[in-house]
Amino acid sequence: MPSALSRFMAAIRSVESGGDYHVAGPPTPYGRASGAYQFIDSTWNNFKGYPTARSAPPAVQDQKAAQLMSSYHREFGRWDLVAVAWHAGEGTARRVAHDPSYLNRLSDGYLPTSAYVQRVLHRAGLPAAGGRRGGGGGAVLPMRPWQVPRNIAGEHGRIVIDPPLLSRLARQFTDNLATVDSVYHRTKRAGADVHRMRFADPATGRRLHAALADVLDGQHGLRLVPGYLSRDVGYLLEARDRALRADSDNRHERRGVERLIASLAARHGAGTRKSVAHLLRDLYRRDSAPTRRHLPTSPASSPSTPRPHGLSNVKLGHAWGGSKSIFDQFVTPFLRKEGLTAGSQKRPTDSVPGPATSDHFVGSRSSYAIDYPTSSGEDEARALARAMGSHFWQPNSYDSFVVKVDGAQFRVQILWGARIDHADHVHVGIHRL
Repeated sequence: MPSALSRFMAAIRSVESGGDYHVAGPPTPYGRASGAYQFIDSTWNNFKGYPTARSAPPAVQDQKAAQLMSSYHREFGRWDLVAVAWHAGEGTARRVAHDPSYLNRLSDGYLPTSAYVQRVLHRAGLPAAGGRRGGGGGAVLPMRPWQVPRNIAGEHGRIVIDPPLLSRLARQFTDNLATVDSVYHRTKRAGADVHRMRFADPATGRRLHAALADVLDGQHGLRLVPGYLSRDVGYLLEARDRALRADSDNRHERRGVERLIASLAARHGAGTRKSVAHLLRDLYRRDSAPTRRHLPTSPASSPSTPRPHGLSNVKLGHAWGGSKSIFDQFVTPFLRKEGLTAGSQKRPTDSVPGPATSDHFVGSRSSYAIDYPTSSGEDEARALARAMGSHFWQPNSYDSFVVKVDGAQFRVQILWGARIDHADHVHVGIHRL
């Protein structure tokens, strides 16, 4: 009988590539994944002299996979956590080992990590959590019980909710929402052409214009459908949030909305994405009426979302080239609202090798940096990047972007991710140009 490792390797090949040793995935911010096990180029790291996994013979790909999977299994002792590490990174697997409920929050934008793990274990015929086979079907975590109100299900009534399923449904609703919104705007543009037409009978033209306006923006028009869909997304996110709170007191609803918005980027145009993002963010706007926070009625009747104070309100001082003012007036208050507090700031030593200098170093006179300790900072880092104008931020990347504040330009670097040794804090560095 094949060993557990060989069965696990076969399952990963099946799920990742269908067993194709020469397949190449699409480009990602981390590099291109390729080969039977879909190694990112940086993880492959020119193994045995081959620049990419797909350029290596099957035996070499198998050798690299066996080494890495064995290393993960020695650390975690459980095949389900090895699958988590393969899908979401070893730092994430460590987090799941200490906080099993965290698994339900993970997705690559197409497949929840929990579903990926179950699929791999099922195909490998391996039990979850190192337990005995049978009964559970290889599920890593049971569905979460949610105590429902007595007036709905009785004193001891309980229903069972699967948070990953709710996440998938919310993503599907979001995609439908984007499609409907795109149809609305295209039809609106086509309607504008009708208004430029000349009719022999002006009354006929007026009736046609009125009919189009009613179909699009009337009391029962197409414009209301995105509002209804966004409301239904809100129901799903609220149910998922309540299920997760059975295990944790953390708040996930706004993070869930941001993940859904991010999932639109590859499939829909910028205009539609912007409009849908506004609708979805309105689900969890900061409102004085919290009972309505997840139930917007329609675009026509929902109050406008107040714009948060941003970089335009920052007034630069003289400390550290003005970069410290951005932290004091914007970055630290923003992250405090996200639940993070400031940690390490300026230091007397330079931790960056070579000619470059760290923004933390006191010798960098035009720079300032703060580390914000956290064991799960990806969502907060992405939210900060968006608030500062960057919609292309990715974890495990050293990329930076430029912002203009009070007439001056600054380079901003936001770091988070185990692959770049930033799994326990969000680093924000700002340098005046």
